[in-house]
Amino acid sequence: MQFVVLFGPQAGAHVTLHSGDYVVGCGEEDDVVVMGRGVANAHFRFAIDEAAGRLKVLKCEKTVFSEGAHALSENDEIALPQKFWIGDVVIGIGGLETRWDEPKFEESPHAVDRSVVSDDANKPSDNGAEALEGGAGDKTSLLGQGGLTDDATGATGEADAATDEAVAISDDGRKRKSSRSVMLIPIVVTTVAVIGGLLMVFIAGDDESIATPAPGQVMVPGQEEFSEITTLLAGISEVSDLKATLIDGIPHVAGYAPTTQTVEMISTAVYGIAPEARIDVIADSELEKRAASVLSGRGVKVDKVEDGVVYVSSVVSDPGAKEQLVAFVQEEVVGAAGVDAEKIYEIRELIDVFGDQLKRQGISQISLRNLRDEIIVSGRLEWSKLNDWEDLLAQWTDEYGLNFRDARPVVLDGDNMPFELVAAVGGDNGFLLLSGQEKVHIGGEVAPGFTLKSVTDGALVLQRHDSEYMIDIRETE
Repeated sequence: MQFVVLFGPQAGAHVTLHSGDYVVGCGEEDDVVVMGRGVANAHFRFAIDEAAGRLKVLKCEKTVFSEGAHALSENDEIALPQKFWIGDVVIGIGGLETRWDEPKFEESPHAVDRSVVSDDANKPSDNGAEALEGGAGDKTSLLGQGGLTDDATGATGEADAATDEAVAISDDGRKRKSSRSVMLIPIVVTTVAVIGGLLMVFIAGDDESIATPAPGQVMVPGQEEFSEITTLLAGISEVSDLKATLIDGIPHVAGYAPTTQTVEMISTAVYGIAPEARIDVIADSELEKRAASVLSGRGVKVDKVEDGVVYVSSVVSDPGAKEQLVAFVQEEVVGAAGVDAEKIYEIRELIDVFGDQLKRQGISQISLRNLRDEIIVSGRLEWSKLNDWEDLLAQWTDEYGLNFRDARPVVLDGDNMPFELVAAVGGDNGFLLLSGQEKVHIGGEVAPGFTLKSVTDGALVLQRHDSEYMIDIRETE
């Protein structure tokens, strides 16, 4: 299962959940506890039954609602996937492959507020969602419950107590940009509303530079803004296909996004970074209208448009006529930036074949999906299957010339690691303490072929060959 922040300052953050008890709350300070100890104010406790795909409410405040503005009560059992409103924050809990729709206003408790206020402007709404303590959900967090009290007073600990405290992940607002590369939970956007939340977080950061030149290095004009825009686009790559280039010192952004609202949000964020930027982003919704208009005279029905690819239904048995139709769509509808729809279909067929091969190898928790002409990889992997997985990946790449990309680092199970972890200290100067008092800093080798890429308080990221793997060190305790 997966927990996703769909709307709010942490929009896009997500955590993989298994069967167990969890609590959503906020910390005492301005930091955001994403997963681990440190929740000072608990708002929503629940239990997940992963096999049944259900959630049971253990305890919740009156600020918590499910879809349709339904107030939750203790012992409610809810089928997943489901969206929940906690104050002004919207979260989703569902399967790893759940595609989340944009949170609808009429489903939210705020819709109830407005209807009540319209009847009697002076009468407060009983069902209104109160803002979370600390500022309308600015500090909403997810905590793996480990015998915490309802007060969840938290534990911050010193570096030498890293073993006890190595389960809290915080994102200091003053370092929001620079810490993005070492966060356990990468920012991944799943809906239009999520994009809005992500952009608010991105724009609200301080003036700290992302791209800082090394001593003696000359910064290329526009490089700093370009790096910042590239980071922004990487955060919304799951629902948009956008590429940034730097031409004569001016950032250019081109590609596709789901809706016109998404395009507007992206444009606002990009112009906020580089006012002189050039933006050429097409909304799939507009592309669908254009395609329907152009193809209506040819008796072709447009089924959908996704990631800039036009999907049509038509009886075309002659291969030559089919090629002409594809060329016509690209020329008249998509333009020069069009992607060969046939290639997309081939990739999706190959993903089914790859899935069968993974099952035969006993690799059951790796997920593959396509984003236009790339294949996104996510999931979990046993150490014993690591070589089999990398062999398959190399085989697929060589045979088919495909591009594979990690949506997030693939998670390696914490069992049977080739090193014995004693303690972990996160941060830019983080390190691991291995058995025998061996200390390994970032960039060092923790085992033959494995380089330590980053350390957070809850996870390690290791690099092997060209792939990155994450270890959830809570599982090793």
